[in-house]
Amino acid sequence: MNEFFETTRESLKKNGFPCEDALDKGNCLNEFESGGHYGIEISSMNNITILKKAFQIAKSHDLRIDRVIECRGIVRLPDEEISEMVDVCHMEQVGLLMSVGPRAISDIGAFSASPNGKRMGYRLRGIENLIHAIEDVKRGIRLGVRGFVIYDEGMLIQLNSMRANNELPADTIFKYSVHAGCSNPLSAKLLEDNGCDTINVIPDLDVEMLASFRPLIKGPIDVFSDTAKSAGGC
Repeated sequence: MNEFFETTRESLKKNGFPCEDALDKGNCLNEFESGGHYGIEISSMNNITILKKAFQIAKSHDLRIDRVIECRGIVRLPDEEISEMVDVCHMEQVGLLMSVGPRAISDIGAFSASPNGKRMGYRLRGIENLIHAIEDVKRGIRLGVRGFVIYDEGMLIQLNSMRANNELPADTIFKYSVHAGCSNPLSAKLLEDNGCDTINVIPDLDVEMLASFRPLIKGPIDVFSDTAKSAGGC
């Protein structure tokens, strides 16, 4: 049986892929442009009230926040509130990511709400939904947003093309959501090769599994330090 496994491992190695879940023998010395090997990102900053309160609490504990994420979707928020969130984050020198949609979970299709359909995450149904989602990004950009949480591989491909062709600002950032289920380094490479700047992997990967990503991708790997019960936590 081991012989069969070794043949597959050799095939992975020939293609330049990791062949095992294992800690890297060397040390990864890459740093963020602003310095440091890691950053603190806080999710569910879903409106300006929550955002301001989070900054207030962080300051009271002398905690440096590097980036915040609005998780429920640009569609929910009026222009004025999005602009204020952009301004507050700029003043605090904290990165801001906003989520596309919501789309699939708010659509009329029944599959995404079914037990089997939950596996599709928040991916988009059909071209019209894709177009509407891209318009979400364009609206955010008009209001000063430069970071977006992406749930769909096809959308990522199109947005990356638009960024390359100067249809979107060159400094636009795409983060792949945990809800889209990236769980191995080959999948992560596929995403990075198609323009993904940072990837939130699924939250139950062990340290050896996470280590297997690093030889294959260059971008940051986002890892939950605390996971909700609905996402596999305690």
